[in-house]
Amino acid sequence: MNKPLFLTAGCLLLLLAGISTAQKSQSKTIDTELLRTRLTAAFGDHLTITKHATTQRSNWHGGQLFWLVYVQPKRVGHFAIKYRYNFNGSLYSHVERELPFRVGKQGCLRSPQENGLYGKFCLGDTIILPIAIENFTEHEFSLKFTDEDVRDEPASPSTDQSFVNQPPNPVADHLVYLSNRSAVSLHRAGGYTLNRYATFEARKPGRFNLALSSSEISPIVKAKRGGITIIVVERTTPITAIAGREHVEGFSKGYDGREYSSSSGGGTSYLTNVLILQSGDRFTFEYDSESHSADYERKERAAATFDKQTNKPPVIHKLPFAFDPNWDYNEWIKNYLP
Repeated sequence: MNKPLFLTAGCLLLLLAGISTAQKSQSKTIDTELLRTRLTAAFGDHLTITKHATTQRSNWHGGQLFWLVYVQPKRVGHFAIKYRYNFNGSLYSHVERELPFRVGKQGCLRSPQENGLYGKFCLGDTIILPIAIENFTEHEFSLKFTDEDVRDEPASPSTDQSFVNQPPNPVADHLVYLSNRSAVSLHRAGGYTLNRYATFEARKPGRFNLALSSSEISPIVKAKRGGITIIVVERTTPITAIAGREHVEGFSKGYDGREYSSSSGGGTSYLTNVLILQSGDRFTFEYDSESHSADYERKERAAATFDKQTNKPPVIHKLPFAFDPNWDYNEWIKNYLP
């Protein structure tokens, strides 16, 4: 190995080890009971803390230190949990973060927005609140709650399945195929991207990985592994999931010592890649994306075929259930999969 490169690599390893050691020793000095007392006071009679623990992410994922708080809501409504802390660095003077979510009645439809991203929960669920601690200090907590009625979004009537071109569906016991559609996004310099989507409705409980494609020769299908990790549960089954979206705002001090908002509109998404659906849930998957050149588009328009895209149904494959505990924030839910 080149000697300077070897020295650089060695220094990097020592630096990472030092950071890891410092954070581990730091985590022992954090007074989580004090944090719990402050957070409990902010929750009042709206949320109950069932468990809490500190956890450090791997160096691969950034090595951040978090305090994970497991809560159960006591009532239906809109929640926004805000916390602020002193940043203890040159970038900001203090930071404010907000975790918003809604809670419906027991057995409500959570309607996940993406794989593993939830903004709505039901009574009986356990919600994981990630609180950043690092070398941050002076945490303060507040809760904004409104008792607005949280109802399930009305679903459009299901198409009579006898009139739907049903593709072979090996997951039909768990996910019923409802329909497919396509959307065209025009490119500024000519050409376009064609995306295809398929909508399913969850029925019976089960665990599997789902692979969708526009042809039988998809790399995932050929490999017989991968795809989307899916768990279907009964509608009233409670789950444990992360409050997935967070708004972040940083404040700095001006020359006169007064603080001002110096970074707003930012956010964090605590993503996992397992999709937990309830019976009755509908979810739309993208299964194909085609990019076509400007020349291709001109030929289609000349032949009057541009607006005649065929909505060919997806090729559906059921693959063995697989869950990667090291993918992004999967480590926080790996012990709580239904």
